[in-house]
Parts: sequence; C-alpha cells; structure tokens
Amino acid sequence: MLNKISWFVLTGWLGLIAAPSLAAAQTLESPTTGSFQSGIGLIRGWACDAHTVEVLIDNRLRLQVAYGTTRPDTLPVCGDDDNGFGLTFNWNTLGTGSHSLQALVDGVPFANVSFTVTTLGSEFLRGASGETSVAHFPQSGQTALLRWSEPDQNFVIVGFQGSPSCANVAGNWVATDHITFRCGNSTEIEDETETLLVGQQGCGITTPYGPGSVTGNQLNISVQNLGSFRSMTLVSVDGTYNGTVVNPNRVELNGSGNATATNAGQSVACTWSATGVWSR
Repeated sequence: MLNKISWFVLTGWLGLIAAPSLAAAQTLESPTTGSFQSGIGLIRGWACDAHTVEVLIDNRLRLQVAYGTTRPDTLPVCGDDDNGFGLTFNWNTLGTGSHSLQALVDGVPFANVSFTVTTLGSEFLRGASGETSVAHFPQSGQTALLRWSEPDQNFVIVGFQGSPSCANVAGNWVATDHITFRCGNSTEIEDETETLLVGQQGCGITTPYGPGSVTGNQLNISVQNLGSFRSMTLVSVDGTYNGTVVNPNRVELNGSGNATATNAGQSVACTWSATGVWSR
C-alpha cells in the first residue's frame, strides 16, 4: 500500500491531481488570530502528511498534538482522510491577557496566531452554577439560553426561545412612488402620492400592490398592481417591491418587474422600475 509521501509523488507525476502546496497542505483552524479563548477548548486543524504535530505556546510551552483522526473534508486536498489533529487545552492555565501559539509539522512552523485569554480568576472554577440568556440570538426575536458547565469551564447553549420577529407595518401610510415604465421605444414616468392601507397577520402583509411578508426589518411584496398609465391601460403586472423598515414611521422601497399594457387595442410588453417611501 502506498504511504502518503508516495501517494503525493505518484499523483503529481501522473498528473492525476495537483499536489497541494506546503501552505495548503496543513491548516490551523482554532485558535485564530484575534480570537478570544476561555475555559477548556480544542486546539485543532489538519495536515495532509506529518509524523508529528506540535504547538508552541508563548514561546515556552511545547506540546505534542494527537494526529490522524478522520476528516472527510480533507480528502479532495490530501487524497485520504486521516489528517485531523487536536489537543484539549485549558486556556485558563495561561492567565488573562494576550498570548501566542505556533503550530508545527515535523518541527517546521506553518501557523502563528495571537489571541486573548480571559479567566474567572482560577485555572479551574469548582462548585459554581448559573444560567443566563442572550437576547436576539441567533435571530432577532429569539433568546439563547446558556448554562455554566464545570467540565467545559464555560457556558454552553441549552436551548432557545421565541421565533424570528418581524416589524409591524400594519396601518395607514402615505406612499410616494416614482415609477418608470418602458414600453418599446416609449418611456413614461409616474410620480404618485397616495394613502394606502397595509394589513398584517403575523409576518404576512397585504398591500394595494399585492401580498408580501416582513422578515426582521426587511419587507418583500409580490407586485400585482401599480395603478394606471396616463397613456396606456395596464393589463397585468408582476415583479417585486423590496423595502427596509427604517423606523416605525418610515419604509424605503425599490423594485422592478414586467408589465403588459394595451395601446389603441394593441398589446405592448413593458418593464417597470420604481422607488418609493412610505411615511406616517
């Protein structure tokens, strides 16, 4: 059976794949530069071919890292999947402050990162318990529930509550629309100001333009009506009107789509684009 080094030589010689460069043949995935570490975590990554993987922390603590765990995602690069490495490490032992880590394959450095450690005043906090929550995470309107885990020396997610929220746009608005119709060689611009009523049930809405929905502060309308031309009669309209709820009293929109009109009994294909502001 071919070993990893022979596999790289053979595939490179036959041109079956391009052998990865040294820079691409190993990756330190965690920690990353600029990250924050606390509690007990995992120093991890992968390397296509190595006899030993080590880390050097703060230029003083050199540790060997377990190597050879299954990583199917490395198969396209390495030609096999037993390339993962990892080391469980208690970041608290480093103390609060800035630190550095260098990763090495067979004694050759391939990654250097700096990071910040924050502790709770001890290397291993015992007997503590507590729960807390993070509002509007992972989405607006949801709350993540966290619980202290002594084995992890960190908080872990134990659940979440709620559902994604959507802005309330129900009620009367004064809508100012600037709509451009292009039909063949002719262009017509409509500037309209009108009062419109928006109905809302949950995150679904109804408007004079057509039905739509609100996700967070983003509004989307499936356009079925845009009023009337001065010179032609609209037969059908389709497209989308997208908006942002800037605040409870202002929505800014833009959209585009297609339309069919009649002029002197003849059907005409058109396109439209529009910008608008709702205020109240």
